[in-house]
Amino acid sequence: MTRFFLSYSSKDAVGSLVDRFYLDLCREVAALTGDSEAVVGFRDKRSIDIGEVWSDRLASAINSCDYFIALCSSAYFSSEFCGKEWALFDQRVQLMKKSTSEGLPAILPVIWTPAQQKPACVQPLQQWHEAFGNLYREHGLRYLRKIKRHRDEYKETVARLAARVAAQPKGQSIPPLSRVPSFGDIVSAFSHPDAAKAGMDATSTPRGPRFVHVVLVVGTRSELVGLPAPTDVYGAKPHDWRPFLPESSARIAARAQAIAAEQDLLSEVKSKDGLPELSLQASRANELLVVLLDPWTATLTEYRDLLRKFDEHVLTNTAVLVAYATDREPPKQQPDVVRQAIAQALPHCFVRSDFEVFRCEVHSDEQFVEELRDVLMVVQQRLIKLREVMRVAEGPGPVARPILATPVGQSYG
Repeated sequence: MTRFFLSYSSKDAVGSLVDRFYLDLCREVAALTGDSEAVVGFRDKRSIDIGEVWSDRLASAINSCDYFIALCSSAYFSSEFCGKEWALFDQRVQLMKKSTSEGLPAILPVIWTPAQQKPACVQPLQQWHEAFGNLYREHGLRYLRKIKRHRDEYKETVARLAARVAAQPKGQSIPPLSRVPSFGDIVSAFSHPDAAKAGMDATSTPRGPRFVHVVLVVGTRSELVGLPAPTDVYGAKPHDWRPFLPESSARIAARAQAIAAEQDLLSEVKSKDGLPELSLQASRANELLVVLLDPWTATLTEYRDLLRKFDEHVLTNTAVLVAYATDREPPKQQPDVVRQAIAQALPHCFVRSDFEVFRCEVHSDEQFVEELRDVLMVVQQRLIKLREVMRVAEGPGPVARPILATPVGQSYG
């Protein structure tokens, strides 16, 4: 359990200012509490070991910390993942309010850079900033840290923040949730004024080529019994799919969303239900769609028929990645079986062989990361390049064709 969780946008982390603030705050909190600097705070860059399932560890950290410190900025409020982090911690706050009729002010929004537009969930917490100076409220903490002559104001602000965190006895703030939802199931607190409370779908309005739908076409463990597939990579739900065991224990759904977030893309993960319709819907909205396909699942009749229907209209916004670990299968039999399954399920994709967006041999976690980064960039560039920009002419409507008149009154039309 940590004293605080630092939530921030990756865009704001360019350079070293966020790093320095995090270290400064850890140092101050440790000095006040007697805890080690290494354990008082949590942020993903410092606290997650390489290869760990980052979304699971991230959610666990948010569910166990005493305070949620948000580095607020325009970039922060436009980040779906930052909104998910906020929403998850707020679930703890709301749960405590239901049981005690009150909630500790444990969400501490820090002005990193001033943002003109703020989500509704931030408004009730604005009074928090009144404890700090005008310079901080007008320019933000990043400005104070960056400008040397304002270093004293920066140190005082960090000290006040640390005192707030240290004042609460460790582990005695907000009780954790009994069940931590997966990041894919959390609605961003910033997506809609009432989205987090109402459970609304964050995809109700088009977001263009900055949004990606990740669709898992993979069966459950029980559905794949009897096939020569390694059953330990599957689970009770499609979201449990870990195709690269034992090399990586990461759920490919969480991995995909993390990669999308790195490229500043909003995302959601869905199962195969309604895939053909979703493909057309995403195309009309100019949004990306990435299908993550298990080749053994493609041999099942229900899934094969669905994929064939989807394959009839493979559009510019779509990419397909086929993921399976070659070292888990009979090496002589597997390539032929996999190739045949893909050719039967996705005949148009197979014949077109557009390998920029059709990656049919993804065999490791490392390769998956590189391939997905690449196809996201390719599809996004295609959408931006081909997008039609419609301009509406100003004015009341059609006008008569201009006619040039001579000095003597003769007209030429």
